[in-house]
Amino acid sequence: MMVVLLVLLMFFGSMMQMVTGLGLPIIAMIILPQAVSYQSSLGIVVLVNLAHALVALVTGKRQIDWEKCLWVIAVYFVVSTICVRMMSWTSTSLLMRGMGAVLIVIGLYFLFFNRDLKLNKSIPGYIATGTACGIMGAFFGFFGPPLSIYYLATAENTVDYQSNMRFTYLVTALYTLGLRIWAGYMTPEVIRYGIISVIALSAGVLVGNRCLGNVKGDKLRIAVYWSLIFCGAVYLVKGG
Repeated sequence: MMVVLLVLLMFFGSMMQMVTGLGLPIIAMIILPQAVSYQSSLGIVVLVNLAHALVALVTGKRQIDWEKCLWVIAVYFVVSTICVRMMSWTSTSLLMRGMGAVLIVIGLYFLFFNRDLKLNKSIPGYIATGTACGIMGAFFGFFGPPLSIYYLATAENTVDYQSNMRFTYLVTALYTLGLRIWAGYMTPEVIRYGIISVIALSAGVLVGNRCLGNVKGDKLRIAVYWSLIFCGAVYLVKGG
């Protein structure tokens, strides 16, 4: 049953990401904790992040802003390491309530405040972004929203934005995988589920590239953001 859930989730979730732009790790972390433990969900998602980042960086154009990326990555390393150590004495209920609050904020931002934001590249900006990503990546398994917001607001062009996102995702995913192994989350079962997830995700991307074409996801995107708010509210109240 778990294998069927993973295949459906990753297959259709990857296609939804192509239409709406909503990161698959967010979708996965909403659903997976209902089927496996929260820690196992984090382990599965880190493998998905790693595979997706590797394929995206290798196949895409590269125009990496080394200063920006390395600052954000360095701060991520420090903050995520501290947060993973904190997880040993943080209850699952508290983590899921925190994830619920974050989901609500993400949904509200992209519904009402997602405009053409422009920011300057600066060390305080790098530190703030790396800190937010480190906290969210360690505790919730996803950190795309703050990274996307800052990188898009400081990007020179689309290639600059995409290549910086992909490079940062790849390096941080590799490091986070090491943290999950060190914390004991990467059990044989989690690795098996992660491999199944990566295969299903790849199939979803291939089918999506062939079938979705120029599908416009504006209405679906709005529905997904409201769903984030709803799911976040449920997790915030119930704690799982």
